[in-house]
Amino acid sequence: MTTVIQPTRIFNRGVSIECMSQLVDPLFQEIRYSIRSLARSPAFTLSVMAVLALGIGANTAIFSVVNAVLIAPAKNAGADPEHQYIVFGKDSQGRRTTLSYPDYRELKTQCRSCEEVEAYRLTDFTVTGREEPFRVDGLMTSSPSVLGVKPFLGRFYSQDENKPGAAPVVTLNYQVWQKRFSADPHVIGRNIILNDRSYTIIGVLPSDFDPLPGEQVHVPLEPWAASPRVQDRHNHEGVGVSVRSRPGVSYEQARTELEAIMARLAVQYPETNAGLGLTMTPILELQTIRYRTTQKAAAYHSVRQAITGSMLEARRAGR
Repeated sequence: MTTVIQPTRIFNRGVSIECMSQLVDPLFQEIRYSIRSLARSPAFTLSVMAVLALGIGANTAIFSVVNAVLIAPAKNAGADPEHQYIVFGKDSQGRRTTLSYPDYRELKTQCRSCEEVEAYRLTDFTVTGREEPFRVDGLMTSSPSVLGVKPFLGRFYSQDENKPGAAPVVTLNYQVWQKRFSADPHVIGRNIILNDRSYTIIGVLPSDFDPLPGEQVHVPLEPWAASPRVQDRHNHEGVGVSVRSRPGVSYEQARTELEAIMARLAVQYPETNAGLGLTMTPILELQTIRYRTTQKAAAYHSVRQAITGSMLEARRAGR
C-alpha cells in the first residue's frame, strides 16, 4: 500500500511540501548528473579526489599540530600561565621550525633562568596483536609535567622508565581504554603492541584530556631520542619545547638567555646551527595563534574549493 502525503504546511514559517519539492528536485538532478559525469571520467574523478584529499589532509595536520603541540599544553599547563612559554626554532629567513633534540638538551642544561625546560613530540603507532590492526596517535614527552594532568588510572612513567634501554611503558587515553579494552579497571599491567614492540600499560589518561581527536597513547621521549639519527643536529625531528621560567624572572630575561644559548651553539656548531635562532611565545598568546592559524586554513580551504570548482565547471562545459 502506497502512502500519499498531501501538500500541507509543516514549518512555522509556512513552507509547504510543494515548495520544498521545487527547491530539492534541482539539487537531486545536479547530484545525479555529477555522479554520472564522474563515473564516465575516472581520470578526472581521481584528480578531483586528489585535490580534496590534499586539502583535507593539510587542514587536519595543521589543526592537529596546533591543538596538540600548542593549545593542549597551554590548557593543561598549571596554575602559573604567566611564566609558561612555547619555544620554536627560527631559521635564517625568520621562519619558525622545530628544534633538534641536541639543541633542546643544550637549552635544558644551560638555561639558568628556567625552572623547567621539557620537550614533546607527536608521532603515530600501529597497534597489532588484537582483532585487527589499528592506528593511534602518540604523544612523547620528556616529563609527564608537560601534560598538566593526573592519570585517571595507574600512573605516568618514572625517571628510570624514561631512559634509553628501559622497558617500554605506555599510558592510554580514555578512548583507547574504553574502546579497545572495554574500560577494564584491571588494565594496568597488560600489554599492547605498538609498531611491533610490546609496551606495558601503566596508566589511563582522564576523559577530559583530549589534545588530539580520537585514540592516542602517551610514552616517554628519551628511549626514542637514543637513536643516532635523533642525536644528529642536522635532523629536526619535530621536537617542541615547553619552558617555565623561575619565579621573578621576566619574559624578556628568559628569552634573552635562551637566545644567547642558541647564539653560542651557532658558533660552536656552525655546520648545523649557523643562522638558527629561536622564538619564545607566552602560552597566554596561544589562543591568538590559534585564531590566525584558523584564518590561514580557511583561506587554504577557499583556494581548494576554487580549484575543485574550476575542474567541475570545465567538465560541465562539455555537456
